[in-house]
Amino acid sequence: MGFSDKLLSMIGLERKAAKDPPDYGYNQWFNNYQNYWSWVRSRRPTDSLKLDLGDLDCNSLVMAVVNYSGIRLPEAKPAVYVNDEAVPNHPLSKVIRRPNRHFIWANYALALSLSWWIDGNVYFLKERSIASVENLWYLPHFLVRARWPNDGGSPAVPESPDNDPVLSHYQYNVPGKAPVLYPATDILHIKRGVNLANVRSGLSAFEPLIKELYGDDKMALFTASIMKNMGIQVPVFTPKDDQSLDATQAAAMREQWMTKTTGDEAGSPVFMTIPLDVAKFGFSPTELDLSALRQVPESRVAAVTGIPAATLQFLVGLKNGTSYASSQQARQQGYEEVVIPMQAAIAEEINWQLLPDFDSSSNAEFRFDTSQVRVLQEDQDALMKRATVGYLGGVIKRGEARKMVGQETTPDDDVFFEPRGSGVIKEGEDPLAGAVANPAKFLDMDRYMNGLEKQMDDFYGSVERKG
Repeated sequence: MGFSDKLLSMIGLERKAAKDPPDYGYNQWFNNYQNYWSWVRSRRPTDSLKLDLGDLDCNSLVMAVVNYSGIRLPEAKPAVYVNDEAVPNHPLSKVIRRPNRHFIWANYALALSLSWWIDGNVYFLKERSIASVENLWYLPHFLVRARWPNDGGSPAVPESPDNDPVLSHYQYNVPGKAPVLYPATDILHIKRGVNLANVRSGLSAFEPLIKELYGDDKMALFTASIMKNMGIQVPVFTPKDDQSLDATQAAAMREQWMTKTTGDEAGSPVFMTIPLDVAKFGFSPTELDLSALRQVPESRVAAVTGIPAATLQFLVGLKNGTSYASSQQARQQGYEEVVIPMQAAIAEEINWQLLPDFDSSSNAEFRFDTSQVRVLQEDQDALMKRATVGYLGGVIKRGEARKMVGQETTPDDDVFFEPRGSGVIKEGEDPLAGAVANPAKFLDMDRYMNGLEKQMDDFYGSVERKG
């Protein structure tokens, strides 16, 4: 017993075993989706905005982010490597490419992207065969909750000495049926960070953007309502010259106005029986310029997600960078700073949660192969220029330059570039010996020098004649 252990025993305490995890309690369990939101409303200032905003998958800013990563994730092919060598047609990579008979990886990549950004949690159910996992099934994030022993949820977690006190099961709330508890080993759970409200789950990227999403949504509704009304603002009718209207006349005029300005009769002329002043009530789209206002939510979404605004085709990004070079840089930035880290996080979870079901080798590793991703490939014009400059500058051999641009090489290409007239000197060869062995090179040099002398004589002769 060490000194610290003795000190703890003197005050009536004892050191817990290192294997004991921290106690996260059970007050973060939510029996259903409604109870979750009632808990959220008790502590977050954006609760009413969130409820009014509705489902985030109906918001255009959110879906721009979801579509961006979801469409690009399948560009990198799933692969398993053993000792850094790719294993062709490994069973795990085949299951990722074709999770089940109804879906391919491109389908599930979009579903994964949606759950990743909106909820921070992606769930796949493992359907096992005798040997390994045969199929993967995506589970909507709002139907799945983490469970652990004595968490107070219903149904209760079965007691077992093998239960992990932090997370032992996942509850799948089957729509219209009783919930189902799956052991944690039967669920592939991909998390985006750690949620402070529930450390067993991931973190939504759009939780801090509720106010911006709400504002953009209301501006979109305002525009839609204006267009629905054919761009006509609410009119206010006032009789002229001390005229008066009784209720019957006002109702008749209202009916006539509605008939002539809406539906199939929209645009028909309206004739009033008494002189009226007509004033509009509210602001027109021209008077209330929403384009500048809508750029603020766009910039916040781009900042929080890390995806360049121009790549998402947001107006705030297109106005500030429209050249081909800036567009190319934005595409590369988005892929390198967002998509690749997503792929790395997904691959790491697969390595720990799914790969052992297929391969117990410690040298096996699942990755996403990005070598053929178009946006990460070097521009071919720039590559050709770099290869040419390197060869002409004597930095690389002709064969190396040809390999850079994807050309085949021969043994004759194992040479450095030499200026014209001095001959091509191979590596390890004596320059003088090469020149003596080929006296024709000296004849070429003599002809070249004689030509220069003749040009100089002609030039000076013409000058003297003019003088």
